[in-house]
Amino acid sequence: MIFLARFQPIVYVRLAPDVLSVRDVRARREVVEPPLVAISQGPKKTALAVGEAARTAAMRPGVSLVNPFKHPRMLLSDFTAAEVVFNAFLKKLLSQRLFALSPIVIMHPRVDPEGGFTQIELRALRELGASGGRRTVFLCLEKRDLTDAELLGLKSDSAVV
Repeated sequence: MIFLARFQPIVYVRLAPDVLSVRDVRARREVVEPPLVAISQGPKKTALAVGEAARTAAMRPGVSLVNPFKHPRMLLSDFTAAEVVFNAFLKKLLSQRLFALSPIVIMHPRVDPEGGFTQIELRALRELGASGGRRTVFLCLEKRDLTDAELLGLKSDSAVV
């Protein structure tokens, strides 16, 4: 198990209303796009595209463009749409990996809400990071971005960085 941990991807996720950055620290690959999802408005709503591709898909009739990270009072406005966006970004980032190991995820909200984050918001961020079966999720509440050395040195017993 310790041997496999050396190959386990470490994914650093910076969340903001206008941009979502998902970076594989070990592979030094990154996906940076607007956190958008195009949703069909038929009887069964389905996600058609995410990121930049969602803007193009939303030009068709019967398709709406949703940003699940844009809300005047909090970071998450639509958890289900946020899961779709987050998992699609991770799939795009990790699709070229040889092994399909569950990544270690560091969720770093890049907003500073008045009064700080509530426990509900922190739990929603943790659950968003864990969606899709990921077991190890860290929350980073630092005002600055973390360095690669800090990310590579995370210990599995700390829940909030």
